Amino acid sequence: MKYLRILMLAAGLILIAGSAGFLVKNHLRASEARAWPRAQGRIVESQVRTLHATELGNEGDFMPYVRYDYAVNGRIFHGDTIWLDERRSFGSANVAARELAFLETGTAVDVRYNPADPREAALNVEENAWPKIFLLMLGVLLFGLGRWLRRRLPPPAGGAGLVPA
Repeated sequence: MKYLRILMLAAGLILIAGSAGFLVKNHLRASEARAWPRAQGRIVESQVRTLHATELGNEGDFMPYVRYDYAVNGRIFHGDTIWLDERRSFGSANVAARELAFLETGTAVDVRYNPADPREAALNVEENAWPKIFLLMLGVLLFGLGRWLRRRLPPPAGGAGLVPA
């Protein structure tokens, strides 16, 4: 039981530290990207792709995919990033298709691009914090459970902790 408690405490701390780190990193990145300039672009391809077994995402096997063109200082660039720093997949083709409802081929879109490297661009730079918040809460739960077990466990056998008279 002692090792279970230690394992829960360690797993909780790792999840708390890791998810908090990712939350901060993603928040800083999204804040930076919100300041990127915008360029007018046009969707040239929009479809739901079925991922192969080696490319399965965390949530499913259907991924919305778009390809778009945009111009920066008279130079044409091509992009395929919908969400900054994230590729989302879904367990249903219909759910993935809903993500493309306003991104049909031929649609004009605003593209945010990195002024230091205009090849880096995205249609949506808002962060999706829920998965990291979930991991953070799971870490807090595991850590709390480990601390609770410490209070519930009987003291070690052999009289440890007793003061001789």
